[in-house]
Formats: sequence, C-alpha cells, structure tokens
Amino acid sequence: MVPSNINYNIGKIECLELSAHVVSIVDFIEKHLVGFINLYQEKYSGISNEPVITQKIEMYLNPFLKEELSTFNLTKEYIVNDYPEIKSPQCDLAFYLDSNDKAIFCIEAKRLPTPGSGREKEYVYSPSGKSGGIERFKKEIHGKELSHSAILGYIQEKDFQYWFKHVNIWIDELIQDKLQQIEWNENDKLLKLNFETNVAKLISNNKRKDDSIILYHFWLNLIDNQLINNIRIIRCK
Repeated sequence: MVPSNINYNIGKIECLELSAHVVSIVDFIEKHLVGFINLYQEKYSGISNEPVITQKIEMYLNPFLKEELSTFNLTKEYIVNDYPEIKSPQCDLAFYLDSNDKAIFCIEAKRLPTPGSGREKEYVYSPSGKSGGIERFKKEIHGKELSHSAILGYIQEKDFQYWFKHVNIWIDELIQDKLQQIEWNENDKLLKLNFETNVAKLISNNKRKDDSIILYHFWLNLIDNQLINNIRIIRCK
C-alpha cells in the first residue's frame, strides 16, 4: 500500500495527500511487477533494449488494467502536446482516464547500468544536456502539474543495494556542484521502502522550480536467470 507519511533515520518525506488515482495506480503497478518479471525471464530474457522492455510491460499490464481499473488507460511513449517548446516531452508510459486524455501519472524507464560512454549516470541526470531520469521530472519535461509519478529501473547488473548507494552518490555530487542549473538537495535522494528478491520500491521528493514532485522508484531485477539442477538462480554480474 502507498504510505502517506514516511520517516527514516536518513531523511524524512512528508508526502502530499494522495489522491485516489495515485493510490490506485501505485498499488496496481506494485501488484503486477513480479508477474511481469516472471514472464520476462521465461520469454524475453534475451531482450535488454529499454524501449522494447517498456513495450512488453505496457502489453502485460493493459489486460489487468481493464479488469481492475476499467476507467484507466495506459499508453507508451506519451507525448505532451501542451508545451511543445520543451525538448523531449515524451514519457515512456502514462496513465490517463477515459474522460480525459491528459496524463494523470507519468513513468520514465531507465536501464541500470545505462550503456554508452558518459551515460552511466542517466538514471539521475545527463551531463550531455539531454536530461536524465530524475532530472526530467525536476525540469518538468515529464510530469508537469503532476504531484506524483514514477521511474522504472531495469536492473541488468549488480543488485539493488549497489544501485541505491550509487544513485544517491550521484545526487550528492550534484548537490555539491554549484554550476548546476537546477537545485539539487537532500530530498532528491532515494529512500528505501521495500527490497524484495526481484522488486525494489523506493521514493524521493524532488524539487522543481516552484514546487516538488514525489517519485516512486520501482526497480526490476532483470538479470539473466539460469536453471541449474531444476533450481532457478540469479547470477549477479
């Protein structure tokens, strides 16, 4: 379930009062991620491409969505038409209602690690100026006027604890960098909610120009599985 107030010894998040649709969407995502991971390991484990994995998630979730939240819709590559002057306004997944095609919850997807020279920190930000995952929400490229959204992290190497540590180190570096065009602070860091075998759930409170957005971070363990002596094990690189 979605908490409304979260306290940790490394920080504190006072979440905005959650609307019913945010509670429904976050609970829905959390409920079905393990099922998708099982399907991925059985049918799609050779796929590492981020857009293709995201497409498979959208295809997997939509039948459940129609059964459980019949007035909600889920689309991939949602394009924001309201402010075309902003570059790359497309978010990877978005929920919207039958009566209104405007997104009510946006989702960005990122691989961990992000492949390519100079791109290893794109879950958080992009030194190239293209904008990374969290950075896009802080700049309101994604989730403009929304109070809550999410990032899906596709874990393809290491483990949850490794990425939890490194993502927060990258944010620490930005906090110390006085040349950054946007403000980064301690609230931008990720806080743990739950680490299971194949799914991790975290949260952050990310400052924007005039307000902030709560981001749920769902990390999926997509490291290659191998079957040895009829026992499925996970090999971490």
